[in-house]
Amino acid sequence: MLGIKNIFTSGKTGDAQCQSGASSLRNRLMILLRIGNDLSAADSFDELCRQAVLMGRQVLGCQRIGLWFISKGAALTVTGSFGVDELGKIRDERGRTLTVGHTSPMGQVLCNRHHVLVTKDCTLRNDRGEPVGQGAHAIAALWNGSRVIGCVCIDNLLDPKTFAETDIDILGMYASTLGHLAFRKRTEDELKKSLREKEILLQEVNHRVKNNLQVISSLLNLQSSYVRDPFDVELFRQSQNRVKSMAKAYDVFSQAEDLSRINLQDYIMQIVQNLYQSYQIDSSAIALHWEGRHESLSLTQAIPCGLIVNELVTNALRHGFKQGPEDHPKGRIAIAMRRMDRLLSLSVENNGVPFPADIDIHRPLSLGLQFVNTLTEQLHGTFALDRSPGTRFTMTFPVEADGVPA
Repeated sequence: MLGIKNIFTSGKTGDAQCQSGASSLRNRLMILLRIGNDLSAADSFDELCRQAVLMGRQVLGCQRIGLWFISKGAALTVTGSFGVDELGKIRDERGRTLTVGHTSPMGQVLCNRHHVLVTKDCTLRNDRGEPVGQGAHAIAALWNGSRVIGCVCIDNLLDPKTFAETDIDILGMYASTLGHLAFRKRTEDELKKSLREKEILLQEVNHRVKNNLQVISSLLNLQSSYVRDPFDVELFRQSQNRVKSMAKAYDVFSQAEDLSRINLQDYIMQIVQNLYQSYQIDSSAIALHWEGRHESLSLTQAIPCGLIVNELVTNALRHGFKQGPEDHPKGRIAIAMRRMDRLLSLSVENNGVPFPADIDIHRPLSLGLQFVNTLTEQLHGTFALDRSPGTRFTMTFPVEADGVPA
């Protein structure tokens, strides 16, 4: 058994042979550089390993090659990847597991006692452990920069040759390059898998919450059919619209590309359209206008905004235009959103009956405005009323930056 520097050479002499060897070394180094570039573009860890075996045969000058990676939680248990068997065929060995001894050649490499280890005149075996011949066997550690994550094994069964020092140097460089790339690609695959699992879980939770809210809305609608008093019917309808406004958030959220934020304009417009349908408002009688830029908010901020708009538009439809659209032939509800540095301003304006002057919006008696004040405090914002011209409610609050409260 020989270390990286104590290896047997081919014994060639002469200037011509040296020049030929130097040219061959340059060619193999260029191939090694190309291998590093090609493997870094692999789509997955498994594809990287399969390509590494195919390219490794070319740069290492041997046909039989195998990749093994240390199993998690077991330092001397390795799992196969791809390899070339004794017949020269590519073999998928991902389902194969081996437990190696500390003193075995592979065990010494995996325990980091040797970076490259060559065994002369040893028994070479197939994937079933059966002897297939005698020859030289070389093992190199796959190193990720901080620890050994596996090894690459080659032998001269199919192409009898003596491993020269340049062969072992190339093997060491190949293993080092492959170790870094394999570790990075495996980590990327694990992160992608974990992220995908979280996205699926988040979508499932979102779907269940939306369905539950829709069930609550349906129950409220069913219960209201047994109520005869118009005032009580209106209370049920308002509660139902509040539940629907929350459900709309999860509906918009489930269709968004970014599962951390939702488009505020899409969300609010769906809420208002639901209110128009609920109160049977003709959009040609009371026009709806949107002003402002597109903004995306997290669910924790978007839902309170939607509920506030729900209350203010409900108030406008019930009280601002309570005499009916025919008395307001040019009825108008305008929703505007403006961004000022890290502050977002959201206003709801209507040109209906002016808001009563004797009502203090910060100490209201109605449940709706009490709800608006509570939600504004939840957003750490401010709430103001402008009575000229028309009625305009404006809420201003700090926007979260990447999920971090302002």
